[in-house]
Amino acid sequence: MPNGERNDHEQQTSGAAPLASSPASEVVSQTQASALVIRAVLDTSALVPPHLRRELQVAAQAGLFVGYWSPWIIAELNRVLTWRWIERTTPPDLTRANERRCSVAAHTMMELLLTTFQLVETLPPYPPAWEALTDRWDHPVWAAAKVSQAQYVVSENTHDFPPQEADGHYRHEGIEYLSGEAFMRLVAGTDLE
Repeated sequence: MPNGERNDHEQQTSGAAPLASSPASEVVSQTQASALVIRAVLDTSALVPPHLRRELQVAAQAGLFVGYWSPWIIAELNRVLTWRWIERTTPPDLTRANERRCSVAAHTMMELLLTTFQLVETLPPYPPAWEALTDRWDHPVWAAAKVSQAQYVVSENTHDFPPQEADGHYRHEGIEYLSGEAFMRLVAGTDLE
């Protein structure tokens, strides 16, 4: 039987109604699905500690959330981790061999993370943030949250969180800032609030 006839025959004999989809039903189901998906921008400070970076990577790969980062976050992560690599020996090891080891480690990490987190492009001028955000280098992270329509920003940089609301959460325009530990509890379903 040709495929089209086989599908018709299987639907008739199984009692199942033919699947019909309309653009409206697809939009509704996509909207419902995206409302259920946790979307979070991962600040550099959440990706620097190796244990937290690994936990976020594993959780995203398991489908517990969709992680976003931007060229700004990637560049800052590369800068911080490279500097830490250089500093970890005393005196700093500036040999070509150590540079190669650093390069291999950086490329390996990027291969893993680029296939895990989604890239969002943000360019100045950035959307306005809360008045107390005086660290201009955190504005690109806020912009990534706005552009990606994230519900969360995961950051260890707690002194630059939005002002705390009456319920104890740090939110601005509906986007909540959480520490890595709090976010991991949230995606694991163990957040008690």
